[in-house]
Amino acid sequence: MLQNLVEDVKGDSKASLEKTDNGYIIKSTVNYPNNEDLSYQKIYFDDKMNINKVEVYNSEDIVKIKVTFKSVDLKAKLDEDDFLLDDLIDTEINNEENNTEGECNEGTCEDKTSATLDSIIYPLYIPSNTHLSSSENIETETGERVILTFSGEKNFVIVEEVASASNEFEVIPVFGDPLMLNESVGALSSNSISWHANNISYYLVSSDLSTNELISVAESLGNTKTVVSTK
Repeated sequence: MLQNLVEDVKGDSKASLEKTDNGYIIKSTVNYPNNEDLSYQKIYFDDKMNINKVEVYNSEDIVKIKVTFKSVDLKAKLDEDDFLLDDLIDTEINNEENNTEGECNEGTCEDKTSATLDSIIYPLYIPSNTHLSSSENIETETGERVILTFSGEKNFVIVEEVASASNEFEVIPVFGDPLMLNESVGALSSNSISWHANNISYYLVSSDLSTNELISVAESLGNTKTVVSTK
């Protein structure tokens, strides 16, 4: 994220630096190709130039994205092996095996995998005058499902549930055009997007959002766990 902020500032020839009583504020334009509503950002630092907060505004000077940094370790010790794909896959497989419970009936054993969401993923981008109106947890035959309803000028619904794991390759039919979402591939229709990311299945649907707005909401879910206030 810090790299993206640096690139935004470097790409804005009119970026400004303001000295405040508590530190510094850098203001620069932003580049969100799939969200034309976002216009500029303010990056807050303390008097030692440690980053504290980032606010992204729309053209009406309304904060649309806010990120607060509690701590930043610029000297984190990471090994190259930490980013090896094979190791990450093996770790994920081991985690799934550890979450598997055996059930035997009349000599026949069947494995069942725990399917519980660790936490709800909320979108960082929400259209103006729209808010989270309800969050509903439902227990299904395969695990837990969460339904987030957003109401206001642009109504939409997000459904999240743990993706079903399979030991074999499967061909699963989907409806819609292929769409790259961060590091996932989704299916985009006229009023919905469905995709999988980090062992979670997402389904976003709305009759009010434009295609660009659908994509913006989907991409803002990303990998971030965020708390959104309700009204």
